[in-house]
Amino acid sequence: MKDIVCSGPLYKGMEIEKDRIRIQFDFAEDGLAAKQTALTEFTIAGADGLFVPAQAFIEGNSVVVHSDAVPHPVAVRFAWKNFPQPNLYNSAGLPASPFRTDNW
Repeated sequence: MKDIVCSGPLYKGMEIEKDRIRIQFDFAEDGLAAKQTALTEFTIAGADGLFVPAQAFIEGNSVVVHSDAVPHPVAVRFAWKNFPQPNLYNSAGLPASPFRTDNW
C-alpha cells in the first residue's frame, strides 16, 4: 500500500511570536514549497483589523508572516480575495487552500 497525500496544505493553527505570526498546516509533514522565489497572497493585521500585504517565508513545515507596518500582529489571511494567485504548495505539489485566522 502506498501513502498518498490527499490534500494541499490546510490551515491548522497559528502562534504569535513577537512581531510575527507562525502558521502551522496539516498535510505539510514533509515540508512546504513556493513555486516562485517569494511567497505571495499573505496579508497581516493588528488589533485594528486593517490587513496589509505581508512578507512570508517557509520554515520547515510552517510559514512565518510579518510586516514592518504591523508591529503587534493578531491575524493572517492567505489568498483571501476573489482571484488569488497563491504559490504555496506541499512536498507532493498540491496547492494550499485559502484561509483566515480571524473571525471579524
